Amino acid sequence: MEHDEELALIVGRLEQAEDRLASALEDRVLAVRDLAELAARAPDIGAGLPTTAEVVARVLSRHASRGIAGLASVMEEAVAQGAGLLQPMRVVVLGPEGGLGHLAAHRFFDGRGEFDVVGSAAEVFAALEHDPRGRAVVPFETSSDGALSMVFDGLSSTSAHVIGELTLPSTWTLYSATGSATDVEKVYGTASALAACERTLRDAFPRASLLDVRSSLFAADLCLDDHGAAALGTDLLQERVGGPKLRVVRARLEDESAVRVRFLVLSHVAAGPTGADRTSCLLALREEPGALYGALQPLAE
Repeated sequence: MEHDEELALIVGRLEQAEDRLASALEDRVLAVRDLAELAARAPDIGAGLPTTAEVVARVLSRHASRGIAGLASVMEEAVAQGAGLLQPMRVVVLGPEGGLGHLAAHRFFDGRGEFDVVGSAAEVFAALEHDPRGRAVVPFETSSDGALSMVFDGLSSTSAHVIGELTLPSTWTLYSATGSATDVEKVYGTASALAACERTLRDAFPRASLLDVRSSLFAADLCLDDHGAAALGTDLLQERVGGPKLRVVRARLEDESAVRVRFLVLSHVAAGPTGADRTSCLLALREEPGALYGALQPLAE
């Protein structure tokens, strides 16, 4: 046939590329295993498996010009094959447990890692400074209240880098053992979650008591065996405790539906360029006349 030789050459190229791909995937799995062994022998040297987002960003920065469609998806699948071979990284999160910050960390790191939820921004930055392999997730700003000063204080003194960001809607869902709204006699939730949903909860469940607890996960534990109790939490609540145990009573209970929260991801290992990066400038100034002018003057010149 006229095109048989051309077809055979193309098929041969495909088979050779597939063989190289299989070898490359095998090499990566072996490298991940070696890294896991090294991390176990010498935990202080910072031998940590990069996140999926970090790997994809690095590969895209090197190969995006080739225009390979779906390259990010292919890399995400390849990285997933070696994800479980290392000791999980420690991720420090500004709480409460089961809240929006915990959900943001869970989403950014694909559920991998040991999530250490703490109660203040100062604790987050202190823990990060003592763990060269660690990561941290902190809220940076909200669409309703703007930037958070407590996080600015930590950013101005930390040696860590911002390696990523994630913006989530401030949405809240009510869960219970039965999933029936008529069964709800009391609603457990953190102070911040109850405050964000108080008006809607009062309207939808006028006879229910609103009870403040330390975390959404603790709220879920309380309502598992109490058909009259419900837990207010994020999507993470069902992911962590869900399945047949918890059912959705009602979603989108927040009083203000447009609120979004932007989170920063921090690490002592700087991320490579992605081609879609942002640059932020944080100024820590002395309290004296002309300090801001003096800091900005070089930019004007």
